[in-house]
Amino acid sequence: MDAHEADTDFRVIVVDSRPKMEGRQFLRQLVRSGIKCSYVLINAVSYIMKEVSKVIVGAHSLLANGYVMSRVGTAIIALVAKSYNVPVLVCCETYKFCDKVQTDAFVINELADPNDLVPISRRQGNFLSDWKSIRSLGLLNLVYDVTSPDLIAMVITEMGNIPCTSVPVVIRIGREVQ
Repeated sequence: MDAHEADTDFRVIVVDSRPKMEGRQFLRQLVRSGIKCSYVLINAVSYIMKEVSKVIVGAHSLLANGYVMSRVGTAIIALVAKSYNVPVLVCCETYKFCDKVQTDAFVINELADPNDLVPISRRQGNFLSDWKSIRSLGLLNLVYDVTSPDLIAMVITEMGNIPCTSVPVVIRIGREVQ
């Protein structure tokens, strides 16, 4: 908001994904504030990345090995950004730093309701409505994915900007202060 109020010329590209479409609310807030925006779904991220100067994402947590646990799709965006040499910045408060170690999204994750994936298109009909009766079909609706620290340029925290690899140090300092 400060950059917008200072008349800095920039545009925000909001990348969203099914089934939650959580980016829409963020987009509404930005547009109400008068910020120039574009809105794309995650399947267009490789197309739009050539117009991006930096990627900014949030995090559910930062793990002790520097991996970032965030909404599913974050790792894909980070991989595409890396291929275009676009830095990925993670915004994460230090209370979300944890001493767990994880390198994939299958060890520990939350599963969302698979029925959230069912409504594909009103025009095409709801062909997955009876998915439970199809023995050869299973729906997997993961909530989070895990992004490798080598795809992350920097973590922005209330303590300042740090590399992902500093998570154990921040955790140790936090314990010493308590």
